[in-house]
Amino acid sequence: MDDYSSIAPYYEKILGRSLYPLRKNVRTFLLYHQHRHVIDVCCGTGRQLEMLLGKGMKLVGVDSSIKMLQQSQYADSIRFIEQSATTMDLPPQSFDAAILSFSLHEKNSMDRDIILKKSWELVREEGHLIIADYCRPPSSILGYIFAKLCIPLIERAAGKEHYHNYKDWMQRGGLENYIDTLEGRKDIISHHFRGSVMLCSLQKESSDIKTLKAIQMNLQRNCSQGTRSSHNQPGSRMTNTLHQSDRENIRHPASSYKHRG
Repeated sequence: MDDYSSIAPYYEKILGRSLYPLRKNVRTFLLYHQHRHVIDVCCGTGRQLEMLLGKGMKLVGVDSSIKMLQQSQYADSIRFIEQSATTMDLPPQSFDAAILSFSLHEKNSMDRDIILKKSWELVREEGHLIIADYCRPPSSILGYIFAKLCIPLIERAAGKEHYHNYKDWMQRGGLENYIDTLEGRKDIISHHFRGSVMLCSLQKESSDIKTLKAIQMNLQRNCSQGTRSSHNQPGSRMTNTLHQSDRENIRHPASSYKHRG
């Protein structure tokens, strides 16, 4: 059953303008990091992928709704796959980046975990998983009202099961709760819809960086133990010369993408 068959022709007319700032930030992030092979999981109408079209780009969109996929006018330039994201069977680490935009909150908890795991596995080392979804309610008055009143009304209109999954998503802690389950560097790109939606990136670290971090932790532990033992040995000295790898600090400031939606 295609749950989006009735709304598909009107989806972009209703939500396209509101989603544009978020989609623009996704595009800016991906182009800055020179990611060329990108997959959008639960891509819907494919509009995010259309914004990435360009020379050298290899774009793939996966969605279970054929009606949503049919809204794209660039099927000849983008590879669309009509399939549930829970049953994706694509080669691991075959993409520079994967996008999950409003793809998780509407699913039940089991499907969320499967989709998140499969999407993460598709990303190559040093690539990024980009996620946009509802986060914990912001502290500002307008943001809190928007998150507690406006968004629930929209989600309730999407159907009983959809709303039930949304409530479960928020009760579990929103997006922050789910990204904590993944390893890798986590950065906030921007907030949207009065701060009720967070756009973030998770970078999959290479095996070299993981090894380097493990070595650093061991060195720090040994240095700490050596320093404690040296207090009982007059005249002994120990100098900690450990330096953090420059590679860990090379990233584009997330504040550059900040957008108040």
